[in-house]
Amino acid sequence: MAKPLKLDYRLRVDFSKVEKILDIPDLLKLNVDSFREFLNKNTKIEKNLDNALKSIFPIDDIHGRLRLEIVDWEIKHPRFSPDECKMKGL
Repeated sequence: MAKPLKLDYRLRVDFSKVEKILDIPDLLKLNVDSFREFLNKNTKIEKNLDNALKSIFPIDDIHGRLRLEIVDWEIKHPRFSPDECKMKGL
């Protein structure tokens, strides 16, 4: 017999014959939360974007004359929406 399941804003139907043992995790929420932690500079976890950039930079050239360093980074909202970019040919 079909059992209705209410997950967030969707109503899903469960056709399983085995009783539910565990709740169904929201995998999208897990992924989004993990990505936000990765982008956050202030987290104390080792796997964030700031530490990833620090592990790569500074980059020196072969002769030792040039050096590329990351001083600071930030992520801003885009100036144009995807539709505006398509209209402008960007």
